[in-house]
Amino acid sequence: MATIRDVVEALSRRTGVDAVVVVGRDGLPIDSRTANGVDAENVAALLPSVINHMAQLATQGAEASSAPACSSSDAVWRSSPS
Repeated sequence: MATIRDVVEALSRRTGVDAVVVVGRDGLPIDSRTANGVDAENVAALLPSVINHMAQLATQGAEASSAPACSSSDAVWRSSPS
């Protein structure tokens, strides 16, 4: 069975991926691999807030519409250097 480290490593080798960060609910990184100047600590600190806001939007969208809503506890954040 692959470990978290194995999965992070494999994902980080994909074309176009600048960062792979596995984050706990507290915002602390569990494992990461970054490139192109991406700061894993900063990304990790932002992700819990981003995920909470995404969940709130999904919930509000589901309440406002009869259409099915999509919700996920996984997030993919793509950044491009400025």
